[in-house]
Amino acid sequence: MNKRQFEEALAKVYTPLYKYIYSILNNKHGCDDVMMITVEIALKNIKTLKEKEKFKSWIFTIGKRNAFKYIEKYRREVSIETNQPDIIDDTIDIEGIVINNETYEMVANIISELDDKYKNVIIQRYYNGHILEEIAKIYGENLNTIKTRHRRALVVIKKAIEGYKKQDEKR
Repeated sequence: MNKRQFEEALAKVYTPLYKYIYSILNNKHGCDDVMMITVEIALKNIKTLKEKEKFKSWIFTIGKRNAFKYIEKYRREVSIETNQPDIIDDTIDIEGIVINNETYEMVANIISELDDKYKNVIIQRYYNGHILEEIAKIYGENLNTIKTRHRRALVVIKKAIEGYKKQDEKR
């Protein structure tokens, strides 16, 4: 694959790759850094890619590895960004925003505690919008394996949410 082909292939997957890395880091600055590093590494090592049709899964793997390296390096600095409005006026439902952000953070925390094999499926499915067949291709796994991981992850998430609700009821 030459540089022009690399740029064309990257253009096709850039946005989903960015969303994927962002879903792991939940940090725009970190995501920008990891994207830059991922593209540099991919360009430097493009000659090692033997099958052009595997470019997407190959670069996603590079991105995932770099995202986890970033987390390890900056563990204390990685935070969950919330989408709160910058300007508050009386037409905004403040209580709803707080509840939504608390729910978002609770679910994000639950997902972050999952084993990587489950977390990656959930991130790809619900944050990046991939169907299970695409996820199987991205990770080079059997579709039934991905379906099982997806189902198990949802069960764990549901139980964790129920546990949080029970704790709130006791307060």
